[in-house]
Parts: sequence; C-alpha cells; structure tokens
Amino acid sequence: MLLATATMTHADDYVSVVAGGAEKDYHTQNVAKIEFTQDGINVIRTNDTGDTYLFSDGVEKIMFHPSNPSAITTVKNDGSQEMTLFVARNGNYVRVNGWMGDKAQVSIYALNGQQVLALGNWKGSDIDVSALPSGIYVIKVGNKSAKFRK
Repeated sequence: MLLATATMTHADDYVSVVAGGAEKDYHTQNVAKIEFTQDGINVIRTNDTGDTYLFSDGVEKIMFHPSNPSAITTVKNDGSQEMTLFVARNGNYVRVNGWMGDKAQVSIYALNGQQVLALGNWKGSDIDVSALPSGIYVIKVGNKSAKFRK
C-alpha cells in the first residue's frame, strides 16, 4: 500500500514514527511517500533517501500531525473518554476498548471507499475481520472513525 503526501503542505505538518521507544519526525514537505509493506513502514524523502521501520523491530505507531486537522486522529466517545483500537496479532479480530455507548452501527471500509463489513446494533464485542484480505481499513463506530492495518 502506498500513501502519498498532499502536494500542498504547510511547514508545520509532520509525520511521526515511534519505534523501539524512540520517536522520529518528518516534515511532510520533505516526504515523497510513505509505503506500508507486509514487514513494516518505509518513509521515502523527496531526496530519494529513506528510513525503514520493521514491525518486528517494535514499530509502535505512526502519527500524522496536520497544522490544520481535517481528519480524526483519535477516536473518542460522546463522554470524551478516549477509545483505543486493537487488532489481534493474527489479524482476525478488531477490539474497540473504551466504548461506553449502548449500541452502535459499525462499518469497515477499504481504502478505495468500498464498504467491506457492516454490523448493526454492535454492543462492544470483538469484530471478526478474518474474511478481509491484508490491508489498511477505516472503521467507523457510530460517528467516530479510525484506521487500522490487518
């Protein structure tokens, strides 16, 4: 999978990669592309140099820090308690911790925008994603959204 940065960025926009307890920041105007592979993340700079972070080496997270945020970077319920999203190591289940609502509509979308899974009246149980191929998906729980990798 390939995530290209926008052609117009602001000097305060940056991406952080946390791996092995260390965090490294990249200003988006210096990033040509970010590749998500089976083994890890490749951050390729505009000067064709790059850094590779292997999942086996402890990649903890990648964070996008836009100067003018237009996307959800964390998922919170209506009580402003943070919700966290976990994908089981085998990739077959997604767990949303911190959901405090009664029931919710859950939808999962592929990056092309196609809905690949829908659950009505979800009550917080693990979500079976075993039928989905490996990739990056967007999950919508109620009116909150987050991205995950299977």
